[in-house]
Amino acid sequence: MLLLWHSAGLRVSLIVGFLLLLWPEHLFQSQQFRFYAFGFIFTSLALCVGMLSSVRNSLGLLFVACVLGAFAVLSHTICAPLFGVLLLGEVAACWKKQKLNRTRLIVLVLANVSVVVDYFIRVRPLTGNMMQAESWSPSSVAALQSAVQLIGWPTFVFAGLGAMRIVHRRTATDLFWLGCMAVWVVQAVALPLVVPFHADYLFPLALVMVLAAAVAVEMIVEQLTKTSTPLAFGFIAVVCMLPQPSLASYFNDGSSYDLRRAGAYVTERTLPTDRFSGYNCTVLNQYVPS
Repeated sequence: MLLLWHSAGLRVSLIVGFLLLLWPEHLFQSQQFRFYAFGFIFTSLALCVGMLSSVRNSLGLLFVACVLGAFAVLSHTICAPLFGVLLLGEVAACWKKQKLNRTRLIVLVLANVSVVVDYFIRVRPLTGNMMQAESWSPSSVAALQSAVQLIGWPTFVFAGLGAMRIVHRRTATDLFWLGCMAVWVVQAVALPLVVPFHADYLFPLALVMVLAAAVAVEMIVEQLTKTSTPLAFGFIAVVCMLPQPSLASYFNDGSSYDLRRAGAYVTERTLPTDRFSGYNCTVLNQYVPS
C-alpha cells in the first residue's frame, strides 16, 4: 500500500487496503498452498513499482519491477501479460508527456521478448499438450460471470464507476491502470478460447479492479466530506462491509474446504494397508491421525 500511495494517493491506498483485507477471494487464496497467491503478490508489487518508476522516471525502479515480474511469471505462467501491461503503461506515459524515453521502452520490449522466449524454451517443453488434453472449459460469457464473482458484485459495480472516473481524468497514471483493467477483462474473454479456464487465472491481476473500486469510493467520499466528515467515514465503513455476506458464507456454508470432516471420513473407512490420493493430500494429512 505504501508503493500504491505514491501513484494513487493516500486515501485510495487506504481504501484498497481495507477492501483487500475483507475480500473473500483474497482470504481464500491466502489459505491455499498454491501459486496464485504468490502470483498476486509479485504481480501487484511489479505493477506498483512499475507505476512508481514511471512517475519518478527511475530506470532502477523499472529494473526492480521487471525482476518482480519475472518472479510472478515463475509463480505462474498466467502472469506473463504483466510485462505487456508495463509496456502499455510506459507507452501511455510517453504519449501523455509528449516525450519519448527510449531506454525505458527498450528495457520493457526486451523483457517482453524474454517472456516469449522463456515460454518456447522452458514452459512449452515442460507442459507439452497437457492443457490441450483437457476438454472442459467455460464459454467467454461464463468466464466473465466467474470474473465478476471472483471480485464480488459490490467491488465490480464500484470498479465500473472508478473506470469512468479514470477515463474522465486521463492522467498518465490513470491510463496505466486503465490498461491493466482492459488486460484483465481481455484475459477473462480470451483465455477460455485458448486453455481450459477457471477464475483463479484472473486473481493475480485482480488488484487493478480493487483499485478502480477504491477510486470510485474515494470520489464519493470526497463529495461527502464537504457535507459531513462522519458521513464520509460511515460510507467507507459501509462499502467495506458489503462483502461480509460472502465472507460469512465462505466460512459457514462449505465454500471453504472442510478437511476435518474429510479426514474423519478417511479414518473411518480405510484399513491399515489402504492408500488414498486426492487434491491437497499434504493438508489433509494434518487431519488424519495416521
